[in-house]
Amino acid sequence: MVNIIKHVVGVPLGIFLIILAVNTMFAPHDVAAGGVGGIAIIVRYLFDINMTWTALTINGVLLIVGYFFLGKEFFIKTAYGSMLVPLFVAIIPQVALTDDVLLSVLFGSLSTAMGVNILYYLNASSGGTTIPPLILKRYFGTNASLGLLITDAVVVVASLFVFGVEAFMYSALVIILTAIIMEYLTVGLTRKKVVYIISSEIDAIATDLMSIIGRGATKIQAKGAYTEKDKEVLMVVLKDRDFRQLSKIIDKHDEKAFVIVQNVSKVLGEGFTYRSVVE
Repeated sequence: MVNIIKHVVGVPLGIFLIILAVNTMFAPHDVAAGGVGGIAIIVRYLFDINMTWTALTINGVLLIVGYFFLGKEFFIKTAYGSMLVPLFVAIIPQVALTDDVLLSVLFGSLSTAMGVNILYYLNASSGGTTIPPLILKRYFGTNASLGLLITDAVVVVASLFVFGVEAFMYSALVIILTAIIMEYLTVGLTRKKVVYIISSEIDAIATDLMSIIGRGATKIQAKGAYTEKDKEVLMVVLKDRDFRQLSKIIDKHDEKAFVIVQNVSKVLGEGFTYRSVVE
């Protein structure tokens, strides 16, 4: 029941954010940044066909194709999102929120990334141009993400011949920005650091780490390649905001400590989540 409620609420929200960007930020400036929206923008310009009809036709045809090639379960799972796309294209006014094209590209990319991220989180789909790459993946083993990128690239390149170089550059910028924002939304908010500390004062550093920051650590047995001497390496996983405090603790006990710092996208396990897995 919870999953059903998430889909009923989340899928329309995600698609709303995507079409909001298309209708109010991309279409008014002829920025065809891939997908059904980008195709609809090009078709509207070339043939003066309402974007709603283009979106309805493309999503409807590809949904039927998906039924035959990907099965009934896929059809049921995708139909909801596929039909919401032309609905939102029809009800959201195609009016520019700003005359500044760069601002439209920036905020349109943000809105699109947020919408797609919601759909990914729900394991849902807006149908359309996401269907052909899935068919190719099932029958030919191609990478679905690469297939979708190629599909979007074809639409963007088409915009070069329809709208000119400037519109093409803006369209390409949308794809790049959307990918960057999606990556940040996916892992950026949970980014952590892994710190490896090699020092003669490992115990003192570990004690202050646990008492001041409240974070545990792991001792790893190691051996110097040159000296052949046994030593211990302290491995610490902590949040970005705690790193400055850890640096002070290390400097307090051993200014000559050898420290390696790595950024990690996600940490799962005790102290971070309920799952005992680290990624």
